[in-house]
Parts: sequence; C-alpha cells; structure tokens
Amino acid sequence: MPALVALIISAVVTCLLAWGMLRWAPRLGLTDLPNERKPHERETPIGGLALILGSLAGFLLFAPLSLELLSWLAGALGVALLGLIDDRWELNAPIKLLGQALLTLFPVLGGGLIIYSIHLLGMTIHLGVLAGPFTFIWLLGITNAFNLIDGLDGLAAGAVVILAASLALLSGPAGNEAALLLSLALLGASLTFLFFNTHPARLFLGDGGSYYLGFTLALLTVAALQAKWGPMEDIPFLVPVVLMGYPIVDMLWAIVRRAHAGRSILKADREHLHHQWLKRGWGYRRTVWMLYGLFTALAALGLLLHFLF
Repeated sequence: MPALVALIISAVVTCLLAWGMLRWAPRLGLTDLPNERKPHERETPIGGLALILGSLAGFLLFAPLSLELLSWLAGALGVALLGLIDDRWELNAPIKLLGQALLTLFPVLGGGLIIYSIHLLGMTIHLGVLAGPFTFIWLLGITNAFNLIDGLDGLAAGAVVILAASLALLSGPAGNEAALLLSLALLGASLTFLFFNTHPARLFLGDGGSYYLGFTLALLTVAALQAKWGPMEDIPFLVPVVLMGYPIVDMLWAIVRRAHAGRSILKADREHLHHQWLKRGWGYRRTVWMLYGLFTALAALGLLLHFLF
C-alpha cells in the first residue's frame, strides 16, 4: 500500500509543479531555444524540476532512510543541480563531466553502494579492487547515456515509465522496499510529466531532469535485483545491461562516430540513432513509438532473463 500511495503522490505533485513550471521556468531563464542540433521549432520551458521534486515527494514520505539511500540522494540531487545550472547558463562539456564524476563518488565512497561481484554466463565474477572503479564507470556512463536519448519529445520520459514499471516487478519479489518505492515514485512522476512532454512538448526535461533520471536508473537497475539497498553482491549483470540496452548502444555509437570523424567525443551532435530515423522520414510520433516498443521488448527480455534463468 505505501508503494501505491507513493506512486499517486508523485503523480499529483509532479502534475501541480509542472503546471507551475509552465509559468515559472521562463521567468527563471529555464527555456530551451531551437538550434541546428534540436528538432523543436519554438522556445520551450524546461520543467525537469517538477519531475525531480514530484518523485522525491512520494518516495521520501515512506522511504526507510539509511546512509546508503542518503548517499544516492546526495548524488542524484547533485547531478540534478548541475544539470539545472547547465540548463540556465550552458556549462561546457568537460566541466559537466568533471562535476558528474565528483558527484558519482557520493554513493560509491560515501554510501558503499558498490558492485562487488556479478553473475554472468553462469559464472560469479568477484571484482576485487576493480569493484569501485567498475561501479563508478557504470553510474557515470548510464547517467550520460540516458541524457543522450533525451532528444525527442516524450522519448526519455516514456522510457522511464517502461523501465520504472519493470524495476517495480523486479524489486517487489526481491523484497527490496526502498527500490520498489523509488520505482513506483518514478513511474507516477514520469507518467504525469509525459502528459506535458509528449510531442509537441509544452515542457522539456532539460539536463537537470535527464541527469537525475539517468543517475537514479543506473543505481536502481542494479539495486532492484537484491533484497536490500546496500553493497551489491552476485548481481545478474546481464539484466541491467539489457534494460539499458538502447541508451548504452546509442552512447557507444556516438563515441565511435565522433572519434572516427576526428571530433571530441563530448561535442554534441544531431546524429543519434533517433535522429537518423527521423531523417529517413519515419516521422516524429512513429520514431518515438517505435523506440517505446524497443524499450518494452528489452524490458520483457530483462525480466525473462531474471526470472527464468
């Protein structure tokens, strides 16, 4: 029951704050202007703060707070603030990456949220001294991978709806109360935000919203697979990799593409996979719904891998 109430509270609070951000965001200078990298045609308010605060409202009301959870919260709010600053003043890419790296240390060093061993292809791999760096790279990589897919109206928010529902199905049977609460809080907040973010979007997530979601999903996709929120042992790592398969592939493709062209891998472009499908004439809604289908298929595969194998 608390998890269901958390979902409802997150949905309602996000809705109220999103309506407010339609008016407040332009006054705060939080708007996204069209340019050669972005497919939208008009200045659009950035309202990711509504989703962030909405999801936390439902979650924190019932969450069993601990050092591990507080360390996630510190990192998540930190990357969200970094993103909001970038939304307002446009930080350069190296500064953003450095800031993300420092903030990722909160859960890894401060809260001990480290992946110590993974289960892969029937083998348990103990990471030893590589456990900390492995966890750090996973968190930092997924945070940025998720940010990169936030290029079409409704794509990232809709992906969170699918992923959060899947994570609730994983964390419930595992008995992980904190992960279940957070999954359903994200589900409620993202469902409501999607109403404002569907094409043509009235609100954008912005970097603040997408960093927060990416950072949270990076940890949640792993933590939801065990009975408590804490140090992570014998994680069936293929499951989170499959769940986050599209963002991972898109990010790796972006790195290879930019490096091959002799450009900085941090320099943004309009050549992501979803942009390529748009250029081929798929249309906005068709592209987004096709990707929803892909996320759903990957989520179903991840659930099958976890429960059947």
